Amino acid sequence: MERILLSGQIISKTSAGAAVDTERLREIGTYNGTVFTIEDSSVAGSGRPRGLTTAFVYYWRVDAFWRLSFGADGLARSPPFYVSPRSYRISLSVHSDMTARTVRVAAVSIAGEYDAQLRWPFAHRLRLSVLDQTDVGPEDIVSRIWDDVRCTAAEPPTLPHQNPAHHRRQKQPTAAEAECASMEFRHDVLTYRRYAAGDSIVVKLTVFLQQ
Repeated sequence: MERILLSGQIISKTSAGAAVDTERLREIGTYNGTVFTIEDSSVAGSGRPRGLTTAFVYYWRVDAFWRLSFGADGLARSPPFYVSPRSYRISLSVHSDMTARTVRVAAVSIAGEYDAQLRWPFAHRLRLSVLDQTDVGPEDIVSRIWDDVRCTAAEPPTLPHQNPAHHRRQKQPTAAEAECASMEFRHDVLTYRRYAAGDSIVVKLTVFLQQ
């Protein structure tokens, strides 16, 4: 079961018993980086019948999460990936802010080979999740479905030998500047269930490919 995390919501603690996450590992191994058909839950409550849609899913494991939290900037980024062949290029980021005691998860637009052929702003709906790494009634932390994505194509980085002056001026876009979707929650939420199992969290991005 997936639980939508709303601003200020507290998720109830569960018992201390730790479940083996074999089913979740199998889920990641089966679906990571694939396109398949899923139920479109975005129509729930709209009065319309639920339908099926094609979606791409990507899972990213952030190891040593609490060590990252106490690092210099508390920021980790996934390797860039394409959401489908000849399509948009995305990277995931996790920012752990020890001062505010919050975690921010985001999907960020990255310059890709096919950007000139694509529709901009980004054309697909997105949803972010942090997995509850248990087989016993998992309750993932889930963002809303971002159906109003406004991120644009990222500027390709300039190599030093191509234009040294521009390279010195150019900055890589921050998560806030290039975000396509995001969610934020408090650090203590991670302790209520197996979200940070073995000091690792698993972030899931769902890209709904059909409009």
